[in-house]
Amino acid sequence: MNVIGQFNVLRAFLPAIVKEKQGHVITMSSVVGYMAGALASDYCASKAATISLHESLRYELDKHHKTPHVRTTLVCPGMVQTQMFSQAKNFTTASPFPKKLIEFFNPSLAPHVVVKAIIAAMDQQESRDVFLPAYAQLAPLGRAVSYFVRDVVHWVSRYHHDM
Repeated sequence: MNVIGQFNVLRAFLPAIVKEKQGHVITMSSVVGYMAGALASDYCASKAATISLHESLRYELDKHHKTPHVRTTLVCPGMVQTQMFSQAKNFTTASPFPKKLIEFFNPSLAPHVVVKAIIAAMDQQESRDVFLPAYAQLAPLGRAVSYFVRDVVHWVSRYHHDM
């Protein structure tokens, strides 16, 4: 539903945005679009697809439609305090690291924090990628490192034990 919903919204509104040569397209994705996790392959795949759709749209707007005033923002948060994660263990279960240390480096986000970042991008009228919290900015690099490094990061963060 993630990518299909985004695609359907674009199909409905993009022609008018391109015609007006201004607007702002927000794409909601997730860190897991870059760093997939266990037991969520469908969700991770759909978020990766939204990232790809966003990147293709950005190039299409720039190169094909020649619409430099149409902005795009990709939003890739980590765990947000929503119903989806209400049963999540916040990466702390059976961790060899202190709970406070894990929560410091990998906090769950209040929804209003994500909304404020989206509003800031719209207010400043610039295209950007929003990665929250701070560790999320490293997510795109996850595909550039070996599986061993990813496995260590996942072990430290208890990434595959959250759902």
